[in-house]
Amino acid sequence: MPSNPADYHIGVLYASTSITGEEGYGLLELAVKTLLESLDGHVLWCLRYTQRTFNGVETSPSVVMFPPTSFDLVFDDEVLRSVESVWEKLSGEGNFMQFEEREGIGEDED
Repeated sequence: MPSNPADYHIGVLYASTSITGEEGYGLLELAVKTLLESLDGHVLWCLRYTQRTFNGVETSPSVVMFPPTSFDLVFDDEVLRSVESVWEKLSGEGNFMQFEEREGIGEDED
């Protein structure tokens, strides 16, 4: 470990696996440890979580569940379709993302 703070190289490492549970966590931990040891690095902070999957949109009086979103880097239009479906179920209206003109908003002032 460098004695001079200026010699530190700070970065973020993201790792994921399709193997669930403790087995997946253990494999990721070993992979990260091996990589960082080869670079003379160490972990300052770690976050781990399990992403749960759900198929379909369900509503109840107090819970709304959406299907999982894509891992793509681009925005997926399916997200808006899911939100619109829930909007219509909860509100009973078909005016999703239709906004009324508001006086004084967007007008050029001279």
